[in-house]
Amino acid sequence: MNLLQTLRQHGQSVWLDGLERNLILTGQLERSIDNGLRGVISNFTSLERAIRERSYDCDFRATVRQPNINAQWIYEYLTVQDMQLTADLMKAVHNRTHAGDGFVNLDLPPQVALDPQATLTEARRLWQTVGWSNLMLKIPATSATVSVIEQLIHQGININVTSLFSQAVYEQVAEAYLRGLEVLAKQGKEVSTIASVASFSVSRLDEAITALITTHLEAEQERGLPEPFRGDVAICATQQRFAIAQAKVMYQRYQTIYQSDRWQALARLGAQPQRLLWDITNIRNARFHAQYYIKSLVGAGTVLALSPLILQEQDHYSPTHASLTVGVDAAYQTLENLEQIISLEMITPQLLSEELQRSQAAYQQLLRTIAQKRQSKQSF
Repeated sequence: MNLLQTLRQHGQSVWLDGLERNLILTGQLERSIDNGLRGVISNFTSLERAIRERSYDCDFRATVRQPNINAQWIYEYLTVQDMQLTADLMKAVHNRTHAGDGFVNLDLPPQVALDPQATLTEARRLWQTVGWSNLMLKIPATSATVSVIEQLIHQGININVTSLFSQAVYEQVAEAYLRGLEVLAKQGKEVSTIASVASFSVSRLDEAITALITTHLEAEQERGLPEPFRGDVAICATQQRFAIAQAKVMYQRYQTIYQSDRWQALARLGAQPQRLLWDITNIRNARFHAQYYIKSLVGAGTVLALSPLILQEQDHYSPTHASLTVGVDAAYQTLENLEQIISLEMITPQLLSEELQRSQAAYQQLLRTIAQKRQSKQSF
């Protein structure tokens, strides 16, 4: 039994984060779907790398005869094709799970993340352009977009709310989803076909907390710190637990929300919970490893986002139990210890800002690579 099948037995879906054309053309994506893959996520970095590696050269040759197009136009041309091809492959999963899985996820241009009207306009446009009901649009959880998420949900558009770091922001996102569904229900419209996930950046949070603790220790030279943080040995032993602890606490809140009377009224109409998605695709610190995260984040009704490399490396790994419900009291204690020197709620704006900057930089690098590729094809 492979990893995808094992996690399905625990009620968890795996989505592949890193779509590019060769996965489709070589049949690798279709084989992964047959093996249990339940969703696909695109990102700027994977697309940029694939373009550099010539995966899209045929598309670029086709654009040479169109002189009045720019890099942004080509980017959308490529991604819309990828989304449509992948949505077609995932449609059987989408139908079989009654719109619970089988989604393809597309980023909005990062420059609209702080502008609610631009986010709303761009989301509607891309939803209509791709034209598949199993499309899910990625929108970061900024203060400007929470109200937009509610509007898009009650307009029937599936949303992946990304870049979550704190429980307070998660509460806002969950509330926006519920309100959006309630508007639909009051209008007598179908709610069972709408889906959303709230994506928690697990590996990013661990990376950030580790850096902050290290800086704090160096500055304070370990004087006056709480016992759990004294010494390098203690840090090595505990640093991987913070984001996992946060995930366990958020999962507890998720279960509370979707067991409430308010939710049950929507569930009777066929509404689906907004699932938590655990994003571990960006593991940079050598002390963190994919298998640790996978075994620590197993939980029914959630989604695990894996890069193609992690999925390949961990294909035969089989977690033995649903770990998100284990050690919850210890998770609360871990976060209480952390709060003595670092407030997760206080650092969330900084983490979100860094994530938006990272996304903007990746997008701009993608556009530069597209422009360079187009120019090189025009020279033939």
